[in-house]
Amino acid sequence: MLTINDICEHSRRKIGYEQGYISLRIIGEWATREVEVIANEITSNKRDQTQRSLCQLFVDTLCVAHEYYVPMGRTYNSLKMPDSIRACIDNSCVDTSPKEIGEKLDEQVRALYGRLAYYSGWSKPNSDKNLSLLIADIHQTIYAIAARQEIDLVKSLPSFLNSSSDHRALKKFRRTYSPVTTPVLDAFRKIKDNSVCAYAKNSNAWGASLPPSSQCLTQTGLHLFLKSNLDTFLCFSRATTDEHVDAFLIMLPPEISSTIEKLAHTVDEVLRFYATEDTHGTSCIDRIGEPNWRYECFGMKYFVQSFGTCYSADNTRYAYETNQTFIQFVSESAFHRAIPREKWQKARDAIREKAKNTGQEYDVHGHDADTFVHNIQAGMPPVKWYEDISNP
Repeated sequence: MLTINDICEHSRRKIGYEQGYISLRIIGEWATREVEVIANEITSNKRDQTQRSLCQLFVDTLCVAHEYYVPMGRTYNSLKMPDSIRACIDNSCVDTSPKEIGEKLDEQVRALYGRLAYYSGWSKPNSDKNLSLLIADIHQTIYAIAARQEIDLVKSLPSFLNSSSDHRALKKFRRTYSPVTTPVLDAFRKIKDNSVCAYAKNSNAWGASLPPSSQCLTQTGLHLFLKSNLDTFLCFSRATTDEHVDAFLIMLPPEISSTIEKLAHTVDEVLRFYATEDTHGTSCIDRIGEPNWRYECFGMKYFVQSFGTCYSADNTRYAYETNQTFIQFVSESAFHRAIPREKWQKARDAIREKAKNTGQEYDVHGHDADTFVHNIQAGMPPVKWYEDISNP
């Protein structure tokens, strides 16, 4: 029995890791063409290309789901849709006319890619549906068309994925970088798995591209690297409100965190750069002395964590054996998803207690900025990275 979780995992492995992701612009163009083919064929009662087009469109939606950590299994369950692909087809309503079902599919696909365009900087669409609901809408219509045209998606979807490199997923369209397959996330995994925060272990992050070498990491080189990841950070900042993407992760060479001073200097550079790139108003760094200050850019507030080689195993910012430097931006929306506001303090207390019991006690500071770079040991003064700290 083929389930939605089965086909999601199959697609994630094939498209995400074996063949590489394709840009959402290209996928959107393909999806539009597939809808045209499907609409024309069901109207004329043909099925020469319908099966392949349905499979292509279905897989396109799964590519989107994977890059935004959309939990399709849970979405089906919440909508009371069967998890079995066969049952979804068998339970479909096929009373709609071919013309109407074609128009419906076209509208649904445009809504999906309108939402993605919004995350990439375009105007907000009229629909408030997030990606999970928009994708589920398309799937239900695909199931109805498969039932009408007597197309066996249970057999054709896995077959399509296994041979997709022969037709649509052409090498020239594949991206070498994706925020969900970047090696940065794998490098950070040990830190994540050993976190004293239970919520961190189940969080979903987008990772930046691989950093330049230490020799290239002058201030100019760092700024070029940060700028190359600007669009991803902007997209993340919009998507994190409605999708299951919780953090944006940057990896940098180990040398820049060999001392607290170096790490503080780099955190200052990175946070100032992105705050300056924000077009919403005055850089939040310029307001850092205000009460209840939060780091904010691109319309989202962030809690920032820095991990480096200067920390030992008794520090919650210990980098373990990764021998890398990490700066992670955790969105306020992620906290809202994980913990109801009325339970925030209880969750904080539990995390601090666990940190203390596991030998990684840390200080609690009244100013949010003073928690971004931990000092070497608990009980030491806060590291004011935003002030003039020497960088030997």
